Amino acid sequence: MSLYNYAIILKIKHRDQISSIYTLYTYTEGLKDVIIFRNQKFLFTNFKLYNVYFCIFKKGDPLDQIKYILPLYHYFAIEQHPLKTIVWEYLSEFIIYQLYSQENSELIYNLLGSTLSQLNNCTEKAILPILLRSLYFLLKYFGWQPQLYTCVKTGESLEVTKTFRYSNIGFSASYGGLVKLGKIPRHEYIGILTKEEVDIFQKIIRLRSNTYNFRVPLKKFNKILIHLEYLLCKYIEYHIGRRMLGSIKFGKVFVERTQYFDRLNMEQDQFE
Repeated sequence: MSLYNYAIILKIKHRDQISSIYTLYTYTEGLKDVIIFRNQKFLFTNFKLYNVYFCIFKKGDPLDQIKYILPLYHYFAIEQHPLKTIVWEYLSEFIIYQLYSQENSELIYNLLGSTLSQLNNCTEKAILPILLRSLYFLLKYFGWQPQLYTCVKTGESLEVTKTFRYSNIGFSASYGGLVKLGKIPRHEYIGILTKEEVDIFQKIIRLRSNTYNFRVPLKKFNKILIHLEYLLCKYIEYHIGRRMLGSIKFGKVFVERTQYFDRLNMEQDQFE
């Protein structure tokens, strides 16, 4: 066990009146639980979600404790935005389900750090693409990467180009990604994607920017993204064997915010 590590807080759970359990994701060890007592006032005040830290640990029984923290990056904008905080809860929930494996911990840690930075700086329109891209790469690092560029049954390329000739493509959790329609039993498909949805999904995965400026009307874009998130969530649930509560919470808040901004735009149009 390393006594020092880079760490990102995934979850804080109050244990009792005098202590809380902090679930961290560390650079070399992956998931790690530590206990912090309320009389450790400096830690209780300064060790917060949505930040990146360098930590020195000390052994404890049954859980390790933190001896020293050095804040490295602060992402205050996330805490002030309800949709961004739910995205972080969603990703944290998925990671915590993977038990305490060190496999690919450095890649996952770097992905989480990048996601925090992007969420902190992104516009409203980019939040869901960032979530989709982060979920995709977590699936990849956990060994469940969905195939989005070829048919997993026939091996035929399904990358959307000018010569792409399919209007709809199936998506299967059990087979591991995109499958041409009619190639596997009907019940093995968890959904169907249009050509435009496949194209947007592939572009989101390839893009490294957090702007995601697609030439698609906002209402249509949001509808496509919600469908992609739904299918990706069903894919995740198939592999982990349980429901993703973060997806339910995210969908509810996303719809409520979208409806609110639609009403606001309508009111503004009436005064122009």
